[in-house]
Formats: sequence, structure tokens, C-alpha cells
Amino acid sequence: FLQSTAGKLRNAGLDEEGIEAALWNFLKTRCEDGDNYPADKVSALAKAATEVFNAEEPTVVVFNEGGSVTTNIINLDDTAIDGDWIGEMTRELTDDTPVPPAFTRSIIKTILSESLDRMVAFPHHPTLHTRHWSILIAPAQTGKGESWSRVSQWALPNYIKDSGILKADSGWYSSGEHLVKKFIDTGFEGQRVLTQFDEMRLLFEKGGLSNSTLISRLLELFESGGLSAGSLTHEGGTLTDVSLSMTGGFTPDQFRNALSGKGVAGDGFMSRCVISYCGDRKDMMQWQEPNTALIQEIQKKMQDRWMEIKNLSGHGKVIPTQSPESLGIYKTFHKFLVDENGKDLTDAGSQYTTRLEDHFKRDLLMRTIFSDDPHTITADATMRSVEWAKHELYLRHELWPADAGDEVAKLCVQITKCLRKKAPQGVTRLRIMEYCNVKRSGLYDQFDRAFKSLLRCGALVVLGQTKKKSDLWVLYDNN
Repeated sequence: FLQSTAGKLRNAGLDEEGIEAALWNFLKTRCEDGDNYPADKVSALAKAATEVFNAEEPTVVVFNEGGSVTTNIINLDDTAIDGDWIGEMTRELTDDTPVPPAFTRSIIKTILSESLDRMVAFPHHPTLHTRHWSILIAPAQTGKGESWSRVSQWALPNYIKDSGILKADSGWYSSGEHLVKKFIDTGFEGQRVLTQFDEMRLLFEKGGLSNSTLISRLLELFESGGLSAGSLTHEGGTLTDVSLSMTGGFTPDQFRNALSGKGVAGDGFMSRCVISYCGDRKDMMQWQEPNTALIQEIQKKMQDRWMEIKNLSGHGKVIPTQSPESLGIYKTFHKFLVDENGKDLTDAGSQYTTRLEDHFKRDLLMRTIFSDDPHTITADATMRSVEWAKHELYLRHELWPADAGDEVAKLCVQITKCLRKKAPQGVTRLRIMEYCNVKRSGLYDQFDRAFKSLLRCGALVVLGQTKKKSDLWVLYDNN
């Protein structure tokens, strides 16, 4: 990450001395124990940035009305796109077109992951589900919608039909109660469901309304496959066995405005999503016609593989074997994730890496199953998934919405930390206020808003009561 930062500083016009000073400032202000980072490594990075790195043309830095800065973000490397049947289909759909390969691969993976939910699992992690929430971020007219059209209409229409995936209209996501009712009325109990949002910002606009339970109901679906809602004034209901995957697009400004300060970053909604990014659209006078015969051939292989997995899953979840070489790479990557933040992955402050290891496992599962050898997780597939996960981490650093931008969001983080520290016995609201120093700071109104925000998004649940009938609160994830 420091190397990437050094390259950006070079592209911004800094010389070696300026880059070294900026790297030290970054280490001291953003990294735990950054003062003790080896000085020779910082000097070497600054020197390499000006003399060794392959320089792109310096990127223009643009300040928008909100005061934030838009810079050139590196796209997903070919190593992470290729290497399996998903990569083959991606190339056939995107080569010699402006359609971003990263978007197309992400949508293909979302569909395939949903089709295999509850049928496959990762070695030594049998409870890992494969439900997939995918967010595509790019300027307008860069191929988000085209990627979906090509995959759903050209590449995988028969696969979607044969694997039994049902489509839920994005208009159903108006409230938690309405979503439950529509899923029940449509007969989604026990089904695999997929939703594509042309404008995903609408989901968060509706979920951010006062007293909305939409986001909390979606968290229920992601974690347990169950869904329930109801009130004194609205008819609700319960679904106990439904699987939902989603994909949709944002422009960078929409993404920032829709999510920043809404309490969905950190350990909430966003940690359950994966991000794909593309910069400016490539202008091409003429597009290469797709090889429809080859696309259908790849789809047929995927259909046959799904049927094979379905037949095997009748005896339990299908779990491929991890080769010793793959296991060694995986252990190294796990250590990297922990070291990235210098703290345990379950810590509420590790917002960039929370659930990233699970996303990595899902990516590796799909690479393995949709390859020539679905029974063995190879070193090559593991390395490619590591490259994908590291780029995902990079995008989180670059694009992650700023939940801690005001006092309310900061108190959300403090409340979460308190409940993690006190888990699993539960904490009263008064004790949480003491932990957050509300009396000393006088932030009573902000605390109340933060607490309600966490309630609204489903992050808090009541575990029980004290002898004095005070509610004992715990985090949803720890319940």
C-alpha cells in the first residue's frame, strides 16, 4: 500500500524528498506503530518512486463541490480476472469492447455464487454461505448496465433458468415490511433470488428513511437466509429459508453521497459487499462481435457443473480439497489481513478487512468449482484470489464511505466497540453511555441519534433484561 501511495505522490508532482516526508506523515497519522517503520524502507520507496517505478502520465487531481479529491484508481489486474471458466466467459464478452472486464466478472460470479448457495462450502468452514452482494462503481456511461445485459441476456440466461434463480424486482425494496410481503406473495420460500439495481443509491435512500427497517431486513437475509417483519399497522410475515444476492451500480459521487455518514460502513452493510471499480470509458469506433458459439459452450460447461454439484449436494455440502501449496498461500494471506490493521479481524475498527477473508474464500470457491478440476483448490487459483482480495482491500482504502465524519458516526463506532468488548453478556444503555463518556462530553442528542441509527440498521438486539428490567443490548453479529 505504501508503494502504491508513493507512486501516486510521484504522479502528483512530488520529488523524492517530498515523497519521503509524505510517507512518514502517512505512517505516523494512519498506521499503528507507524513511527517504528524501518527508515531504510521508506527511503527506498521514495527513491524507487522517482527512479524505478513505471510512471503513468501524471493524473489531474480534481476537487469537486464537496471538497473531496478524485484521483486515478488502478483497475483490477488481469491475473485476478483470468484463470478459470468465469475468466474465459468474461473475455469473450468484453474483449475489444469498452465493457469493463472487472464488472462482467463480478456479475457472473454473483449469479454463480447465488446458484450454489447452501450446496458448497470452504474447507474447515462448512457454514460459509455463497450469497453475494456486488457493487459496481464507475462514472456514467462506462458499462455498468451493459455488463449486466451481456451476462444476463447473452451469457447466462439458460443457466439462470436451469439453476432455478428467481429475480426480485428492485422496486420491491421500499421498506422491510413491503420486501417481506412481496417475497412471501411471490413464493420465494426455499428459493434462490437475485436482484439487479440500475440505480443502487435508491436502496440506501429508502433504507435511510426514518424508522425504516429495510437495511436490517437485508442483514437478516445475508447472515441467516431468514426474513421477518411486521408491526401493529402493517401486515408482515416470516420467511425461514430464502437466499438473496444483489448487484447494482453507482457513480463515485452517488456512492459517497448515498453511504457516507449513514452508519452502513465499518462492520455494517458495506462490510458484506464486494466492490468493483472502473475509471473512464474507453472510446472505440467499432466493437468486436462476440463469439456466441463459444459463449454458449462455456455456459453449457457451467450448467453441467451446476447439475453435478446439485447431485452431489444431496449427500451434504460439496467441499473441495485444499492442496498443501494452496494452504500455505492462504495462511500467508490470513496473516497479511491481520497485520494490515495490526488487530484482530473481528475488531470493530478493522473496517477495511472485516469479512474480507470470507469474501476471499467465496472467490476462491467459485474459481475452483468453475474450472477443469472442481475438486482441488490449487495454488494458482489461490494466488489469483489473493490478487483479487488485495485489490478489494485497495478499493476499500480508496473508496470506503466515511461513517466517522461527524459526532453521531463516531459514537456509532464507540457503541459498537463497547458491545464487542462486553460480549456476550449484554450491556445496558446507561453503561454504554458511560463507556462513550456522554456525560462528560454532553453529546446526549448525538448519542441518542447514533443508538437509533444502529437499531434502525439492525446492528443491535436485546439479549435480555436486568433485575431492574433494563434491556441488555448486544451486537447482532454476536447474538
